[in-house]
Amino acid sequence: MKISAHPLGTLAETDTLVIGSVASGCGAALGAASQNMDVVNADKGKLESSGCIGGGNDHYMAVLDEEGEPFDTADDLVKFYSKPLNGWTRAILINCWYNHMRHFLEILEPAGVKFGRHADGRFQRAQGFGQPGRWRTHISNGMIIKRVLARLVRDAGANVLDRVMITDILVDNGKGTGAVGFNVKTGEFVIIRAKTVVSTQGRSATRGADNSTHNPFNVWMFPYNTKRRRRPWLQGGSGGNRAGYLSKRDAVAQRFWLSGHEWN
Repeated sequence: MKISAHPLGTLAETDTLVIGSVASGCGAALGAASQNMDVVNADKGKLESSGCIGGGNDHYMAVLDEEGEPFDTADDLVKFYSKPLNGWTRAILINCWYNHMRHFLEILEPAGVKFGRHADGRFQRAQGFGQPGRWRTHISNGMIIKRVLARLVRDAGANVLDRVMITDILVDNGKGTGAVGFNVKTGEFVIIRAKTVVSTQGRSATRGADNSTHNPFNVWMFPYNTKRRRRPWLQGGSGGNRAGYLSKRDAVAQRFWLSGHEWN
């Protein structure tokens, strides 16, 4: 990342800008860094506690293909989630969700996330949310899962801009070329130029909605999520393509690509 002074504030220049340090943002930053790209990850919170799973979680949703486990295959996942009206095709569910489930579990476990296991090594799993299989793998130390992800992102060499609220995406000839925002603590204006922009801003807004506990801080996400996904990429007119739906509770979640290429 190249940092320089700008008449309006601070200018940062990079190969890939990831907006949002949610679980999906961490996954996107790790993917870009693994391809030797210079990466900037920007979020209005702090990487260790922001976004989806910023408040921790007690399970990891995944189809794992464990031998003898019913309803635990890619076909079962597609059959449950792919419906005529939701737009989630088999290709989306397989390439953008299923293919990452075990992969990220195998990244998180050696990094310190404690997944429950039986004596024979099989994962401790439960069924829920009407799903046909036991797709929820138990986590005993889920309160630290975002801190583990944050450490992985920082160790991978990604540049992190904590507490920078992105307000608009910069577009040139229909291509996302960066973003602008401000530091929520200092008010400093920030301009980011990038060759590729990846928006992982979420759809959940805890400031304008309630949850079952009626306690806005008793949630798995950063308590100040603002649902910023909806506005910037639509307003930018960049024709952002929906690359696929992935669970907001998993290490790779919903992704909207404004430009550039996708890594697997």
